Amino acid sequence: MMAKLSHPRKAKQPDAHAPLRQIAERLAADSAGDDVAAEANTFADLIAMIAREIDETVLPRKVALVRDGREIAILTLSNRRLVKLKSGGQKGVGDAAPGKAAAVFARRLQTIWESGDAPVRLRLTGRAEGFSVSEASCSARDLLEAAEQPATHADAVVFLAELQARAATLLVRESDEATPKTDGETAHFEALRVIDRELAGAVAGKGASAALRQTSARPSFTVLPYGDGLRVVMAREGEGLVLGVVDASETTALMDAWHAAFRT
Repeated sequence: MMAKLSHPRKAKQPDAHAPLRQIAERLAADSAGDDVAAEANTFADLIAMIAREIDETVLPRKVALVRDGREIAILTLSNRRLVKLKSGGQKGVGDAAPGKAAAVFARRLQTIWESGDAPVRLRLTGRAEGFSVSEASCSARDLLEAAEQPATHADAVVFLAELQARAATLLVRESDEATPKTDGETAHFEALRVIDRELAGAVAGKGASAALRQTSARPSFTVLPYGDGLRVVMAREGEGLVLGVVDASETTALMDAWHAAFRT
């Protein structure tokens, strides 16, 4: 009698649907409002925790920073990037380059961290909607690097991003010896150059207006009259100088941004 032949066993094939199943499981967790297991006890922990979440996120979703059971900030993540950070009425970073966006986000996260003493957790809050993919964003690596920069560098970047978004014209001089750079409406260029030259005269000990003679080793912010509902704001930090022509109604917000960034 011939032995009965059995069919050869098929080799186990990898589950082609596993990645999709993992995404579906993660979206389900998002909708459930689950907390991420990690807990941040230091600012470095917080940045590392957020960076991991950025790297693990492809589809748009929101996560909340939670302290003492209360949501203190909402982050929008998409395509492995941090797109938006909403806290205290602030959200987004305007039209900024990736490196600048990372510095702005890092500075805001530091301010959020320093607003309390209790640990912070991440809570998955669901899918993200109502944001533009063209908004300035940053990768996990951008954020980690920005958080390691000296505070003064991050402070300056945050304020400059705010001023750039509000000013009609800017003049920036990085040091006493550097050539000033201008950007914006050309009608105001000459007025800013005059102020810059007058300030240079004050540094050299020559005549200058009282406002420009006021120098300090600390960062300083000054509002100068300009006419027609406009003002010139002057920000100085070390040898760096920024002059901006803004609407008079913008000066309070810019002064608040300056004080918040430099804690003056």
